[in-house]
Order: sequence, then structure tokens, then C-alpha cells
Amino acid sequence: MKIEEKRPMSFRTLIMAVSACIALLVAVLIALNYAPNAFAGDATSFNPTSVAVQARAASDYPIGAVAAYRGDTPPVGWLECNGQSTTGYPELAAVVGANVPDLRGEFIRGLDSGRGVDAGRALGSAQADAMERHSHQTTITVSGRTSVTASPYHSAGAARSLVTTPNFGSPFGGASFSASGTGTSTSVGSGAETRPRNVALMYIIKAQ
Repeated sequence: MKIEEKRPMSFRTLIMAVSACIALLVAVLIALNYAPNAFAGDATSFNPTSVAVQARAASDYPIGAVAAYRGDTPPVGWLECNGQSTTGYPELAAVVGANVPDLRGEFIRGLDSGRGVDAGRALGSAQADAMERHSHQTTITVSGRTSVTASPYHSAGAARSLVTTPNFGSPFGGASFSASGTGTSTSVGSGAETRPRNVALMYIIKAQ
């Protein structure tokens, strides 16, 4: 019976095999980093760079942070600011209380914190709409006319001496006045509120 002896792999062959493995690994990493869409539809594939960035971005927001989100559904770990209960989110409840703020249709204003611009406000307090007191200057041009008439007369009867019985009559008269004015009126918009230009986004709050 003839027994064949296996010769050990030469050093050169070993180096070539290792180089081929390294080249294959580099090619895979390049494909994952620069062509993640090449694996679209494959549920088992993932982009480690993208995952790391998303994890970092999520951790950069503290619990209770509020952000404007361009989407219909809040991402994982976030809740819509619609006044809902914080039950099930103890860390969030410790920050905002029993309910998240209801920011639907609202503008956010920075807390005054002693500056004096919006004094007397508490953190999280709501403020009704208002219009600042103001005045407008209006110029009106008026034109008019006045007239007075009088008619002296003598009482009926015999002629009288103007010397002994003077009678100058009883004057009476009437007066009339007319005026007209012109002005300029600028009509405001037909909206039910005063508001700046804006874009509607969803306010969300970091819950976990």
C-alpha cells in the first residue's frame, strides 16, 4: 500500500492566500460603506456606518427634548406632542409630568428667564393670542358752507310814525351747514387670527 505524504504549504502560497482574503474583505467593506443600496430588499443586510450614525444621533437628544419632525409617524423612542399620557415612560414623566405638552397648532416661544421681554411666564405655560396696543393717524378733508337770511317786516295796520313809534320789524332767519369728507381705508385680511408665514411640521418629544 502506497502512502502519499502531504507536503507543507509553501510560504509563498500562504502569502497569496492571505492577500486574497484581505482583498475580498476590503471589497465587501467598500460595498457596504459606499453602495448600501446594492443590498436593497435584503432583510439580513445592514450598513454598520449608518447604524452607528443613527445610534449616535438618537443618544445626542436628552429625554424630554422637543424637535420638529417632517413625518406622519414619530421615530422609535419619540412621541408626538399631542398631550398624551406619559404612562410607560418613567424617565419622560420625571421631566414633563403626567402628559407630554400639546403643541398641535402652536408656536414655541423661548422662556423669558428674567430677561423682561415676556415676564411672568412659567416653564411649559400656555399663552393666548393677543394684538399689541397701537394707534393709526388718519387725515380727513372737510368742505362746508354756511348761510344766514333775515327779513325785516312791519306789523299790519295803520301807518306809524318812524319818529314817535319806531317799528323796525322782527327779523328772523335760518342757517344751513353741509360737510363732506374723504378718506382712505385699507382692509385687513379675512383670516381669523394674526400669524406669520409658517410651515406645518410635527413636534415630537424624546421619550426613551
